[in-house]
Amino acid sequence: MVKMQDTFAVQVKTFGTCILVTDVTSSFRPSDNAIREKLTQLESNGLGDLDEIDSDLGLQPAIRIRNLRSGWPLWLDLVLFCEKTDTPMEAFTEDLDFSQLDG
Repeated sequence: MVKMQDTFAVQVKTFGTCILVTDVTSSFRPSDNAIREKLTQLESNGLGDLDEIDSDLGLQPAIRIRNLRSGWPLWLDLVLFCEKTDTPMEAFTEDLDFSQLDG
């Protein structure tokens, strides 16, 4: 999302940031089943859901990563932090080691 944030494929909305499903599938080549599983995990954990982006071709399915209730786009900021500090995203997504933000 960060790399494509200035394109029509990514839209920042009130409750989160959306990226076209087609861009995710063309970039990472997951199976349809894998996309459904990840989307179910996002929804179950309150982190994201299926949304739409209005494009020249009409409404297109998009994956939305939700902001925190305060409006803070936490996950996008974590990606930027990881890029700037050379920290693997897995430190947050798998290890849940948010102490790295204290430095």
